[in-house]
Amino acid sequence: MCRAEATAIYSLQKHGVQIWSYRELSVNVLALARRLVKLGVRKGDGVALLAFNRSETIVAALCDPKSGCGSRTDRCTAWHTNARIYLIDSQVRIAFVTEDHLARFEALASTQSLQLIVYDGDEANPHHWRQLVVGEEVVLPEVYPANAAALFYTSGTTGQPKGVPLTHANIIFSFHSLFQTRVTLTDDRLLLLLLLHHVFPFVCGMLLPLALGLTIVLPHALTGPQIV
Repeated sequence: MCRAEATAIYSLQKHGVQIWSYRELSVNVLALARRLVKLGVRKGDGVALLAFNRSETIVAALCDPKSGCGSRTDRCTAWHTNARIYLIDSQVRIAFVTEDHLARFEALASTQSLQLIVYDGDEANPHHWRQLVVGEEVVLPEVYPANAAALFYTSGTTGQPKGVPLTHANIIFSFHSLFQTRVTLTDDRLLLLLLLHHVFPFVCGMLLPLALGLTIVLPHALTGPQIV
């Protein structure tokens, strides 16, 4: 099978399964990246990401390096109390949120000059990324190892949350170390249970299997018959 047609994401839904090939994933990532650049996002800018374990989250996470910006990947459980701290500290002007969390952040967005972009749900939603102006002729910027790839925030249990930056070089180093272990095979599937707002699942649970051409399996829930 051509790698482009191989399964990239196998996402279990409440009813049925959502399957994306590598081709479909790439098309969505490039489409969103071009829209971000058309929107005015420039190399070095940060884009906040309310990260849940969904296929659409992976698209939002991957489009940021393509457009030259870096993901500010935040703990979804801490946004209730720490959102203002995250947004001010990271100096983002765009945030990816889920459809069911949009209303919660609209009041905050109005005080922070923040544009909210919905990355899942109904594509007819005026806030959905599909509604952004398409930039077909947009040239995506070159990205180098020293450029920022992501900024992860601590939970703030021992003080104010702190941002921990991750460069592309950091990710490449992790890849090389993991490749040498030969821990995965080309026909493996990886069940992603850990949440993507943490560094380990972001790098080893999402980026690594995609770099190896594996299939990421996303469970609908962490309990019940799906896990078995």
